[in-house]
Amino acid sequence: MDGSIFAPLKKENIFHQVLKDARRRPGKELWGLCVSGGLDSICLLEVLPQVAQVTGHELLVFHVHHGVGKNEKLQQFRQEALNKVEEICKRKNLRLLHNLNLRKSPSFSLSDSEASLREYRWRCLQKICEELDLSPVFLTAHHRDDVLETRMIQLLRGVGPKGFIQFQKSNQTIWRPFFDFSREDLYRLAQRHDWSWVEDPSNDNTRYLRNWLRKDWFPQLEGQRPGSLNSLHRSLDLIVEGLRVESRLLERLLQTDGLHRGLYNSLSPSAQRQVLAEFIEQCGIFSHTKGQLEEIQKRLDAKSHNLNFHICGLFWSVSKTLIKAVR
Repeated sequence: MDGSIFAPLKKENIFHQVLKDARRRPGKELWGLCVSGGLDSICLLEVLPQVAQVTGHELLVFHVHHGVGKNEKLQQFRQEALNKVEEICKRKNLRLLHNLNLRKSPSFSLSDSEASLREYRWRCLQKICEELDLSPVFLTAHHRDDVLETRMIQLLRGVGPKGFIQFQKSNQTIWRPFFDFSREDLYRLAQRHDWSWVEDPSNDNTRYLRNWLRKDWFPQLEGQRPGSLNSLHRSLDLIVEGLRVESRLLERLLQTDGLHRGLYNSLSPSAQRQVLAEFIEQCGIFSHTKGQLEEIQKRLDAKSHNLNFHICGLFWSVSKTLIKAVR
C-alpha cells in the first residue's frame, strides 16, 4: 500500500468519532454504504454496521460493477471486488444491491476516465434507488488524502468557488464518515483487525491525474519541503471555509425579491462581482462579461437612492435598500 501523505492520528479512535458524528444525524435516516471492495470502502463496510447497531439506523450496501472489459487484469479485479463485497455482506447479514440486477442499466457511454466512471456509478446508484423506491443517504469512504487530491484537481481544472466547496463532509444526500481521517489511519485500522480488501490495478496508472498527484507530485513536494502537504491541506481548508462563509452571506444577499443593497455595499469589489454574477444567473442570464459586471458596479456605486438602468439584458431598478433586475 502507498503511504498516506498525512501522519496517522495517534489519539483518535475512528469508531468512536464516527459514532459521535452518527448520533448527530436524523434517527430515521436510511444509510446506503457505497462499497467498491478497496481498502477505504471495506473499512466503511466493517465500521458502519457496528455504528448502526448502536444508533439504530437501517443500512443497505451498494456496489457498482463496471462491466466486462478487454483488460483481463482489470476484469479479474472487478469480479474479485464483487465477490469480496458479497462475502462480507453475507457474513454480516446485510442487504447488498448492485447494478448487475438492474432491469435496465443506465444508458451511458462508459470510458476509462475517472470522471466518466464516477458518473456511471452515480447513475447506477440512482437507477437502483428508482427501481426499488429507496431514498438513502449515501455513505462514501472518502478520507483526508482524497480531499487534498480532489481539491488540487479542482484547482488545476480552474473550478469556481461554487464547485470548490461542494466536496464536503456531508450534505442532504451524502455523508463521508472518514473525511477527517487519513489513508494511513484506515490502513492501520484494517491491519489491526485483519480485514482484507482487493487492490484496483488502475491505481498504479499515473496517466490518471489523481494517481500522478498521489504517487509522483505529492511525494516530491514533501521530499523537497517536509511538512508542505499538511500546510497545503490546512491552507485549502481555510480557503474553503472562507468560501462557505461567503456562500452563506450570498444566500442572505440574494433575497427572493432582489439583492440586499446594504450587505452588497459592505463587500469588497471582487466579492461584489461574484454576487452580481450569481444574481444575474438567478435572473436567467448565463452569459456575461467582467466588463458588464464592472459597469453594473459603477452604477451601483452612485449615492442616489433610486436608480434605473439597462445592462446585460436586464432592467435594473435600485432603491435605498433593494437591488432588483428583470428581463
